[in-house]
Parts: sequence; structure tokens; C-alpha cells
Amino acid sequence: MMNQAMNHRHIQGLSLIEVMVALMILSIGLLGIAGLQVVSMRSNHGSYVRGQAIVLTYDMADRMRANSLGVRDINLNAVNFYNSSDTGGQFQAAANNSCSESFGTAATTCSVAQVAANDRFEWQAVLAARLPQGQGTVCLDSTPNDGTGVAGAGCDNTGNVYAIKVWWQEVEPDTGPVNKRFVMRFQL
Repeated sequence: MMNQAMNHRHIQGLSLIEVMVALMILSIGLLGIAGLQVVSMRSNHGSYVRGQAIVLTYDMADRMRANSLGVRDINLNAVNFYNSSDTGGQFQAAANNSCSESFGTAATTCSVAQVAANDRFEWQAVLAARLPQGQGTVCLDSTPNDGTGVAGAGCDNTGNVYAIKVWWQEVEPDTGPVNKRFVMRFQL
């Protein structure tokens, strides 16, 4: 009987040390889960930005298809209204030229070249708004997988295949900001 009383007293409850060890193990597990959540959110954001870059690249290709005379004339000769590396600057849109409907206001009548310039202007504005440090170019390029940004796009203006290039910046945990690029070749 005395043996049972001693055993009963010994098992009465948890000691403070046991509770602290359990809380320590629980907190380490919760910190691990929080770390996984941060990595997951960073990866999701990177995927979202890459997805936006791809969608916007295809958006420019669709704009070019819709205004095919801005790419090639009826005899299929290149007219280069979409070529961003136009050295003369005659097809560069400095501001919105009202070639598209805006807030219920009808678009003005525009030439094929003006529509192309407006398409590039609107596309550049959306790139800047949706992508971190977003920028892009459209050019004739036989070596499309080069260039470091619009200023150094690497366009050689040869051939009959357009390169639609989009650049943005992502923050990598180990290296910091890293420039990314998506390129699509396009021929009408």
C-alpha cells in the first residue's frame, strides 16, 4: 500500500522543465513552418511575375497580328512599324496618340504606323506597371537570346523574324536583385 502511495505522488503532474522543453520543440516547429511560408510566397511571386511577362509578350504578338499591315505590307514586305530599334525614330510613340478607345471615348482615326506606335506605347506602360523594373522591346533580330535591357537590347535588325523581349528584376535571397528576360520569336 505504501508503495502505491509513493508512486501516485511521483506521477502527480508535469514539471516546469518538461513544459519548457515541449514549448521549445513546438516553437522550433512553428519557426520552420514560417520559414517555409516565406519561401513559398517568394516562389509564388516569382512565378506570378514570370507568368505576367509571358502574357505581356503574347499580348504584343497579338497586337502585331491585329495590325498585320504594321508588320508586313500586302506584298509581304517588312514595313517595320513595330521595330523598336528604328534609328530614325519615326515610329516611336512619345505619348498616347488616342488610337485606342479610352473610358468610353472613341478612338481617333489613325494610320497603320500610328496604331503600331500606340501599341508599343501602351505595351511599355503595362510592362512598367505590372513587372518590377519592367521593360520590353520589339525588333528584327537573328540572335534573339541576347541583350540586357532596352538600352542594350542586342537587336541586329537582320532577317524577317521579330524578337519580342521583356526584362524585369527579381530579388533572389542569396544574390539580391537579378535581371530576368523572356524572349519570344514572332513571324507573321
